Amino acid sequence: MGMLKKWIINSGGYIFLIAIVAALVCKVTLFKSGVLIVNDVDFHYARAMSTIHALMDHQIVPQLDPTAVNGFGYSWNQFYGPLPTYFIAAIFLVTKNIGFSVNLVSFIAVFLIGWIMFRYINYRTQSKVSALVAALMMMTSTSVLVNLYLFTGYGSLFALFFAIMALYGIQIILDEEQNFRGIIMLAVGGSGMLLSHSLTCFIMLVYIILLLLWQAKSSLKKIKPFILAASLSFGLSAYFLLPFVELKRLNLYNQFNENFLHVFMWKNPGALNSSRLSFDKMLFPEDFGVTNFPNILLFISLILCIGLLIKSKSTQQEKRLKNSQIIIFLLFGLSIFVLCSTWIDWTKMPSIFWTMQYTTRIVFYVSGIAFAIFIGLSYSKLTEVMPKALTLVTTVILVGISLGLGQASIYSKHNIYTVNYNRLAGVDSNYAINGQERLKTAIGEFFPTAIGTQDKSLTAIIKETKHAFWLSNEYIYPNLEKRKVKGYLDLDTKKQAAIENLTTNKFSSQVTFDVNKSSKIARIELPKIYYPGYKAYSSLNGKKEKLLVQPSKNGYVQINLPKGISGKIVTYYGLSRATVIGLLLTGVTISIIIVCTFKQPYCRKKRA
Repeated sequence: MGMLKKWIINSGGYIFLIAIVAALVCKVTLFKSGVLIVNDVDFHYARAMSTIHALMDHQIVPQLDPTAVNGFGYSWNQFYGPLPTYFIAAIFLVTKNIGFSVNLVSFIAVFLIGWIMFRYINYRTQSKVSALVAALMMMTSTSVLVNLYLFTGYGSLFALFFAIMALYGIQIILDEEQNFRGIIMLAVGGSGMLLSHSLTCFIMLVYIILLLLWQAKSSLKKIKPFILAASLSFGLSAYFLLPFVELKRLNLYNQFNENFLHVFMWKNPGALNSSRLSFDKMLFPEDFGVTNFPNILLFISLILCIGLLIKSKSTQQEKRLKNSQIIIFLLFGLSIFVLCSTWIDWTKMPSIFWTMQYTTRIVFYVSGIAFAIFIGLSYSKLTEVMPKALTLVTTVILVGISLGLGQASIYSKHNIYTVNYNRLAGVDSNYAINGQERLKTAIGEFFPTAIGTQDKSLTAIIKETKHAFWLSNEYIYPNLEKRKVKGYLDLDTKKQAAIENLTTNKFSSQVTFDVNKSSKIARIELPKIYYPGYKAYSSLNGKKEKLLVQPSKNGYVQINLPKGISGKIVTYYGLSRATVIGLLLTGVTISIIIVCTFKQPYCRKKRA
C-alpha cells in the first residue's frame, strides 16, 4: 500500500492527468464505431482490415489479404509498416468492431505519446511539472490532432511515440556510462518508427542525424552504443525490411517504377513546391483547425527562449553548453516554417527528400515533437529561478493554453470529422463501408505495373492525365474485371485452362485443382496478383513435387508445370525466402535483447 501511495505521489497522478487529456483529445472518436471517409481514411481502414483477413487466412506473418480487390489479393503489409494494425486486429478479435478497434488504438497511441514525452522530459530535467507541460503540448499539437482527425493516421501516431522513445534512448546513451537501457530504447524506437510509418521514420531520421551532429563530440565518444542500437533496430525490423527489398528487386510494382513515382507519387518536386506557403499564411491563417501550423507553440517557445537567453548570461560555460542542447529543438521547430515556405525550391533539393510528397508532412510529423521538447526543457530551466507562486500561475496558464488550443482545434467548424461525426459511415460484418465492398486499396502503387498497362503504356496514360486515381479507376480495376472472367488461364493457348475439381481453402489462401496429361498445360496463370510467398506443388499417389511459381508477364501468379504432369496441383501463400530470413533475424535479435536484459545488474538484483 505504501509503494502504491508513493507511486501516486511521484508519478501516478501525472500519468492519470495524461490519460484524462488523452481521453479529451480523442473523445469525439473514442466510442464511435463508424468511419468518416475523407482523405486517406479508407486507405488506413483497408490496411487494418487486410491484417485481420490475413490472420483469418492463418498466415504466420499477416502479409496478404486474399479477399482484397475482389479476390485477386493485395499485400499492404509488405509495403506499409504493419505494426499498429496488429494491435487493431487483436482488439477486433474481441470486439468484432473495426471502427471501435481503430479508434481505441488511436486513443492508446495518444496516451503513449503523452506518457513517453513525460518520461523523457522528466529524465532530462527532473521536473515533473515541466514534463507534464511538454506532454500536454505534444498531445494537443498539430502532429497529433491532424493524424487523429484528418487522416485516421494510427500509423503516424505510433511512429511519433517511437520517435520520442528513440530520442529518449539517445539521451541516455549520451548521459550514462552503463547505457544498455538507452541502446534498447533507441533500437526499439527506430524499428518501431519504421514498422509504424516509414515517412515519419525518414523525416525523423534526418532530424536525429542533425541532433547527433550538433553534439558531434559527445556522439563520437558513444559511437559503439549507437552502432549496436542501429544493428538491433535493423534486426527487429528485418522481417519487414527484407521482404520489402525482395519486392524492389522484382521491379514489378508501380511503387518502384520511376515514371509512376515522378508523376503520381513520390519523387515529384512539383508537388512539394505547390504545397509551399508564405510566412503570413503560416503565422496568420484565415481558418483555424487541426491542420494549422504550430504558430501558438512557436510564440510560447520564443518567449521561453528569451527568458532562457537572459538567464544564460549569468551562468557558467558548462550550463551554457547544456542550454545549447536545448536550443537545437527550437531551431528544429523554426526549420519547419522555413522548409514549408517559398524560400525553398524543392526542385533543387536532393531527390531523396522528394519522398515527403508535401511540405506539410514535416509539420504533421515533426513540429509537435520539436516544440514540445523545447518548451519542456526550457521551462524547467526558468522554473529554477522563478518563485513558486509564479511557477504555479505560469504552469496553469501553459496547461490552459494547451487544453484550450486542442479543444478549439477539435471543435472548429473546419475540422471535417467533428462537423460530420453524426453522419459516419457504418462498417458491416463483411467489412464493407456503406455497402461498398471495394475499399480504396491504393492509387495504384502496390499493383504490378503490367496490370494497369494492358491497353495503354504507362507513358501514354501519364500523357493522357496526371490525376493519380485515374490509373486505378480507369485502367487497373477494369483490367482486373476482364481478367476475372478468364479465370485460370493456359498461357500458351491464351484460353481457360482445362482443369478439374477446383477448390479453395481459407488456410494460407490454398487453391487445389486437377490436371491430366491430355491437357498439355505447361504454364498456368491464376487470377491472383503476384507477391513473393506464393508456392505450389503437385501431389500424385502421396508423392509431392515442388513446382516453380513466378510472376507472369501480366503481373499474376504463374505456375510452371513439368511436361506430362498429371494429378493434383496445390498452391498457397506461404513465407518467401526473404521473409524467412527476416523472421530468423528478428527472432535472434529479440532473443539477444531478452538474454542481455536478464544479465543486467538491476535484473540480477531483483531476482535475488
